[in-house]
Amino acid sequence: MRMAYIARSVLPSEAANAVHVARMCAALAGEGADLRLFAHQGRPASDMAGLAQIYGLRHPFALRLYDMKHPLDRLGWRARALLQAWREGRRTVLTRDVPTAALATRWGFATVLELHHPPAPDSDKGRALALAQARGARLVAITAQLAAHLEAQLNLPAGAVAVLQDGADLAPEPAPPPPGRRLVAGYAGSLLPGKGVELIAALAPLVPEVAFVVLGGPETARRDWQARVSAPNLSFLPRVAPAEVARHIAGFDVALLPNARHVGTSGGGITDIGAWTSPLKAFEYMALGRAILASDLPNLREVFSDGRNALLCPPEDPEGWVAPLRALAVDAGLRTRLGDAARQDLATRYSWAARARAMLTLLAQRP
Repeated sequence: MRMAYIARSVLPSEAANAVHVARMCAALAGEGADLRLFAHQGRPASDMAGLAQIYGLRHPFALRLYDMKHPLDRLGWRARALLQAWREGRRTVLTRDVPTAALATRWGFATVLELHHPPAPDSDKGRALALAQARGARLVAITAQLAAHLEAQLNLPAGAVAVLQDGADLAPEPAPPPPGRRLVAGYAGSLLPGKGVELIAALAPLVPEVAFVVLGGPETARRDWQARVSAPNLSFLPRVAPAEVARHIAGFDVALLPNARHVGTSGGGITDIGAWTSPLKAFEYMALGRAILASDLPNLREVFSDGRNALLCPPEDPEGWVAPLRALAVDAGLRTRLGDAARQDLATRYSWAARARAMLTLLAQRP
């Protein structure tokens, strides 16, 4: 399939949306798609080889990055991307950007719009979403919770919005930890409100026999947390390139996914994605076969089943995480069973390759 992926993501950057877009494009290319990604240029500027190193991409794809500091690139970049796609014979568009979907459907492109949160119905993006859908855009949501919300918002029948969770590449199984090492419970990801660092900071003093590690976040936020938290068994590690995250997760005995009910974002006019999110780190944990402790939330229960591939704990209640964590600390067999089940689920249902195949099926369908 000859196609275009048009994204507002800045590449390179360590934003979750950039990681998602880059790895999804690589997966689509790996499944045979002739794809060009149109996105925004980060600093320092990078080519495909550089992006492959930063994101750990296994399959190259064509690339056009717009320098949004340059007036000519900033002006009408969506239209320019669609015009180039048309000239190259790319009649199919995948995007996470609602205005791009509205324009692409108006110009006759077969379009799939992937949504990670719902735009407000009375906003410009909400109206553009309704237009894109009415013109034939196929909608994809990252959770069933979000799909149901969009169907209600747009007055669509159940099942009209497809569901494709986020994904990860299956990673080599990590070596076992050295005998006698202190158990490590780790978190990799954002330090934004609601992602769960607040819970980890409260949990660490309650389980002093466990070493806690938080990996990621901007330097200023990391230093702020270090100044606020005095627990000697909690360490904050600097953010690393996306390709290096798996190496650190491999060192966790227990992987923490402590989402709150309300989760903040870094911008874009959306203030709460807690009900919709499908965290990339969840699938990265699964890919490495880590035993996972996760918040018991409806969107996370779409992937995790308590006692089968994770242990689910009450969100925003540190005391409710103590007993499950201690159970994992003393039972290596339980950690192995949960981790193996999570890894098998990733391999069969949530790999980037499986997601790309499902997306290509949707892209091939015509309204």
